[in-house]
Amino acid sequence: AAELLGGFPVISAPLAGAAKLMASGSKAPLFTIDLIEKDLGYILDVAKASGADLPGAENARAAFRRAQQAGLGQSNISGLAEVFA
Repeated sequence: AAELLGGFPVISAPLAGAAKLMASGSKAPLFTIDLIEKDLGYILDVAKASGADLPGAENARAAFRRAQQAGLGQSNISGLAEVFA
């Protein structure tokens, strides 16, 4: 599935790479779940200050927080697969 998705032009290279990591079970830290969750927090703080509503970012942050609660904060983004699989 990761190989197939990687061939679609609407799929970004990082997303295709993350799909391959998920498929292989690799959770080696690259850009960790903790760092992504922190950055999503910054995005949401700026959005709130400017009156913008970012429900997609809020949902993404909730998913990353769920991964943190599962002890996967130091894993790369592929750790999300453990939470939702």
